[in-house]
Amino acid sequence: GLTSESAAARLAAGGLAPPLYVHSSMDAGHAGRSTGVAGQTRRLRLEVGNILSAGTNDGDYSKQRYDGKDPVQGLLNLVKREYGMTVDQSFEFIGINGGREAAASKRPRPFPLTLSTAQQLGVLPTRSVPPLLSHALPTSSGAPAGCRAYIQELLLHPPPRDTAAAISEACVLMSTGLSPSDGGVPRLEVVPPQKITKLLWKKEATHVFFSEISAMASAVRRTLEHDSSVVRRAGELLLNPTALKTGRNVTKESLVKACREAEEVIGAVVAEEVLDKGDWKPRAQVATSIDVDAEVDDDEYNELDGETEADLEALALGLDAPPQVDYVPRQFLRINEAWRGRVRRDRVQSALDACETAARELAEVIGRDLVPLIETSNAEQQTRKVNRCHLEHDQRNNSLWLRHLPAAVAKRVQAEGLIDLKHPMDRYGKQIGDRWTTLAVETALDRYRVTSFEAGKEVAGALRALAGDLELLVADLVSAATFSTVATAVSLHARHAVSRGWRPAQLLPANDASTPWHLTGLVPFWMDRDDALVNDVLLDGISILTGPNMAGKSTVLRATAAAALLASCGLHCPVKSASVPFFDSLIVRMSSTDSPAEGLSSYAVEMAEVGQMLDVVTAKSAVFIDELGRGTEARHGTAMAGAVVEELDRSGARGIFATHLHGVLDLGLNLSPFAKRMMMETRDDRDGRLRPTLRMVLGECRESLALQTATDMGVSDEVVQRSQALLAQIPETVVVGKTSPAFQENPSPASTILAEAPPLESLRELLVSVGALELGSVPEAGIVHVDDVPPPAARAWSCVYVLRRGDGWAYCGETDDLGGRLGAHRATAAREGSNEVECAFIAVPREGGGKSRARALESRVIRKLKAEGIPLLSGSDARNTSFGSAA
Repeated sequence: GLTSESAAARLAAGGLAPPLYVHSSMDAGHAGRSTGVAGQTRRLRLEVGNILSAGTNDGDYSKQRYDGKDPVQGLLNLVKREYGMTVDQSFEFIGINGGREAAASKRPRPFPLTLSTAQQLGVLPTRSVPPLLSHALPTSSGAPAGCRAYIQELLLHPPPRDTAAAISEACVLMSTGLSPSDGGVPRLEVVPPQKITKLLWKKEATHVFFSEISAMASAVRRTLEHDSSVVRRAGELLLNPTALKTGRNVTKESLVKACREAEEVIGAVVAEEVLDKGDWKPRAQVATSIDVDAEVDDDEYNELDGETEADLEALALGLDAPPQVDYVPRQFLRINEAWRGRVRRDRVQSALDACETAARELAEVIGRDLVPLIETSNAEQQTRKVNRCHLEHDQRNNSLWLRHLPAAVAKRVQAEGLIDLKHPMDRYGKQIGDRWTTLAVETALDRYRVTSFEAGKEVAGALRALAGDLELLVADLVSAATFSTVATAVSLHARHAVSRGWRPAQLLPANDASTPWHLTGLVPFWMDRDDALVNDVLLDGISILTGPNMAGKSTVLRATAAAALLASCGLHCPVKSASVPFFDSLIVRMSSTDSPAEGLSSYAVEMAEVGQMLDVVTAKSAVFIDELGRGTEARHGTAMAGAVVEELDRSGARGIFATHLHGVLDLGLNLSPFAKRMMMETRDDRDGRLRPTLRMVLGECRESLALQTATDMGVSDEVVQRSQALLAQIPETVVVGKTSPAFQENPSPASTILAEAPPLESLRELLVSVGALELGSVPEAGIVHVDDVPPPAARAWSCVYVLRRGDGWAYCGETDDLGGRLGAHRATAAREGSNEVECAFIAVPREGGGKSRARALESRVIRKLKAEGIPLLSGSDARNTSFGSAA
């Protein structure tokens, strides 16, 4: 089954498929209860509750609550009643293979993404995270919503390896495998499969929808029977993901046969014009439908006769137009006969004949009773400027009445008694005093409206019967619609990916656990290749990644994980080349926040996610963890981070563990030879400041660039300088994450491990020589012996100093308060059993660059000390990089 996060992710992505059956245990009252309920269950309740709350704002929302001790059996009983099944109806339970169970399956499929993984990779919309879906298949590519939904579903639950390989090969064929000799490719119609099932089952499908089904079936058939072997091969490959999506076996022969049969059945009922023109609809003279509540100007009327451009267009296209009759406005006929052109005439011939006969009779009665009155009235009023008498089409009452008939003419006609002239009644039974009609005209109007309505019922009945005829083909039509959606999505993705320079990955067999995972020319998926720094990634185990702030650790981690996900789905990746093994699960754990609703702190949420991760991780898993343990104090966070790294390495998983807890590098971890230490590269810029290159290389970095980042992000100089001063009061062994002797049960002098630093005079000479190179002139250096303190004026200088402790350690630093800094060093040394601390220093004048030049000099001195092999208490400061072994 699914983990709680995976279930919530799939619900969030797919939305609610009405009706959504929800067990009573998921009610809001239950969701908040914690006593005696597992953490995963509580989290699932809350996630599903949030999804349902959001769904209540959707007009298509439908939820059905049910009770029962066994939620699964209760659900099955609901399904049995809904579909009229017997009580003893059996069901096949299909599990979702993944995690440690994946190897036991004949066709292993990766585990679905957890909710946090889907959010951190941008598969689900998440604030501040680049949306992976929008870069794999953007709306600007013309992709229908169904195609984007399919790609999103694919990313949420990667397919088995054979399906991914089929999609990958089809992508290549559709993007670069076609040549001019292959000719054109059928334009596939994307029809939502659920829409087919719903409308056919409820018999609510219209003629336009049937034309869409016919066009879709025709395009699928022509794709699978195409003259080009390349197009046929691509279509045959995509039958694999189609079968996975529909959950039933789909073969080329059965699908082609079903599509051809559906075309024939629809073609025998739906009008040929509709099938040829798709959703083209004939235009009426003014409108084809009128809202009964719409306001219609009383002075608006239509001419008695005359053809419009729409009439000529309809006739030219051969549509089943109303008959040409005298006196009756064309718009009146079109509004009443809107059902014309939907089905073949032979299907409703008798109803059509009756309607056309009634229309001609209506025209005859109007010509006999009303037309003479119009002619007489207009002849008598030629010399007066008055409204001319005419036959009006009253759209609100769907009637034809005389308007502006002179009172004198009306009285004369009534007095003669030759015709039964009277005022008509509107649809509410109220008499209309300024309109005129006759009993014969009203009788003919009623007869025409009834026969037109009956003809419309005949057309609707023919369409309902057609829906019934297609019920036996529903499963195959769903498969065809799914194929069309899959093929369109894959084709549009391949075209877009190739335009961005993405490439297909080499998918290694599912049983290959030894070939390294190699990505060449990797760029973050949300960046253009021309604007991004390219990385080469080689992973055959767990890599511990360190680096300063803003150096790109999270960027590389997210880009690598996204490339793995895209490749696992058979999609193109933002690489030049890649070989990707089969992963039974892909896990990305980045920053966590607290969960007040669950009563969990941010560290508790971290541990809940880590616990779920370690439950499913195997030798075939890809794991990416960023900043684990920062929700608690550094010492325990470091220990937990180290233990997690050991467990991941023991499992054989591959991935990246990014951390600022540099103490992890000094722990005695039991790691395999496959574990590596990686770092984000930094370089000196012209100002002497370290700048990240955003490249991942072998090595380790203990520099954070915390104060420099704070300055770059706009933190005031006063706060940064105060932070620098406070930093001097913190033991360096704690600042850089080393295991401080104060934490050891039996501290031993460092001199028993490393050779002692040279005498202070040698350190002073080294400081002067490096200072001459940096400052351009030989500086004066001062010495502060063990029992001395710096001169008071040193408080106004930017100083670079090198100190030597009695236990043999050396240290280089930069400060604006040499006295305070040296006092902090001496206090720390005293606590660790070393009371002798002396230093050499040089001052950097303000006109010579001041603090920024002092920082640059400090960096060069540290490098020189390391090159000379001098044992340093710390190989880094708040602005410097330390390079070490990659082992």
